[in-house]
Amino acid sequence: MTNQELGHLFGLFRSTILSDLSDNGIPSSVVGSLLNWFDPAKPEYLTHVSAWKELLARGACFEADVPRVLLEWKVVRQTSYHTLIFEDKVSWKVLYVNLIANLFYKAHCPPRQETDWESVKLRLSSPPELSLTHRDIRRLRNTVRCLDDCPDVDGLGSYGPGITCDGLSSFERWNREGNIPPVPPNWYRWNMRDDYTPRVDSEIRYTRIAEVPKTLKSNRIISSEPAQSMFAQKAVASWMDHRFMRFFSNHVTLHDQSFHNRYLRDPEYRTIDLSDASDYVSCDLVSRVLPALWPLLASIRSTHALFPDGELVPLRTFAPMGSGLCFPILTAVNLAICNVACHRPFSVYGDDVIAHRDDIVSVMEWQAACGLRLNQAKTCLASPFRESCGVEMFDDLEVTPLYIRERIDLTDWKKAEELVEAFLYRYSMPSTAALVARIISGGKPPRLRANPAYQRREVLVPVYIRVDRERKLDGYAGLRKWYLTRNETRPDQESLVIAGKGRLKRVCRYRPETDYPTLLHLLGTQMPL
Repeated sequence: MTNQELGHLFGLFRSTILSDLSDNGIPSSVVGSLLNWFDPAKPEYLTHVSAWKELLARGACFEADVPRVLLEWKVVRQTSYHTLIFEDKVSWKVLYVNLIANLFYKAHCPPRQETDWESVKLRLSSPPELSLTHRDIRRLRNTVRCLDDCPDVDGLGSYGPGITCDGLSSFERWNREGNIPPVPPNWYRWNMRDDYTPRVDSEIRYTRIAEVPKTLKSNRIISSEPAQSMFAQKAVASWMDHRFMRFFSNHVTLHDQSFHNRYLRDPEYRTIDLSDASDYVSCDLVSRVLPALWPLLASIRSTHALFPDGELVPLRTFAPMGSGLCFPILTAVNLAICNVACHRPFSVYGDDVIAHRDDIVSVMEWQAACGLRLNQAKTCLASPFRESCGVEMFDDLEVTPLYIRERIDLTDWKKAEELVEAFLYRYSMPSTAALVARIISGGKPPRLRANPAYQRREVLVPVYIRVDRERKLDGYAGLRKWYLTRNETRPDQESLVIAGKGRLKRVCRYRPETDYPTLLHLLGTQMPL
């Protein structure tokens, strides 16, 4: 989506949002002022959104940073210290302001701020030093001794859905014919020798650095690992997940965000978010906190980072985002910190930490000593607002905003169905929901048919399908894939893999009418054939 298309889309939504919120009892002048203030086409839009996020996270900010309409609408009030703080019982007002402010904040448009590659190189090659004493390191190490056992990871490896540094297709990753090694050589040395000791390896394993859309402000920096390293990394990650579930099932999970957010609705708890967390977890920190596991981790992590300009930089950060070890190791580090710092229940999910308000300062001090840096815009200490893993709470009301990331006419109907349901039932905005339905249908009524074979009504909708050639894995390769991914694939697809590079094509297919009840209701097609 270009910035021009974004401005056009915001113009379409502007009139329906104004109409819907006015019908909900919000003065038109208030809605109009908020829409002008949070207009994504204006150059100051990002500054205004940042000020609103700061107000939410800190609970107070200077009057000049937010629109005066918040004072007039009694969302905030001015104190004698010339700052603004939230009024009591304004959760429903915060819900609508948050919606308007963030609706297009994560649109996939060219970012307003170009990536500073030199700072990224410096961050990955020179992470901050630790300020931990030997006693501190022992305390951290003792809390995660469940990871000291030699892992049995022979049957846990797999591959992720993303691209790899070496450009191998899914078929090439699983088919081990030829000279493609399944894992780095050090992996075998670790698994075959009980007396394995770390040594300097001349082999250079590099991860390819790239950027992907994140917000209108900037892109997200990610990496793509070699396929052989990813297999081993995901094996260790699966083993760590099993250990966490066995020893810390009440505090951490690597696969369930809803379980992590169970403390978010408790006003006694606060949330911490880290800035570029994966880039500040140094090899020094991991080797000290997880000394028994370090030789194995060192044998399968990438040693260098290859940047878009072709420069190869030594990787002294443990693992950038995109590595199969990044998230579990970040979780293990924060788990060790919280085990030492907290006296009450807590929850850890990667760089997102939820802790009791009496423990939160201690957790932040330990994180700073480990070289981690806080994201002030998302760390909530003295505010009724809490945010973690994409869920936002204000007092006892969920105020998580909607995000329109792509052109609506190119998104699938499943996403549009979720969007119109939220507008219609959560925000009571029927005109805006109807606008989304008109855009997704192109102004034409959808085509319906009766399918006697399944005894159901079906609607013709756009879907994305793979156009790559599929090849069947035979022999040991097919058996190996079935054994490692039998919980992730259907029985009739266990030995089929994509032979190409993951190309998608947009086509139209008939799908059950019951999959899109709200969309079809808004389009007026819920009638007998």
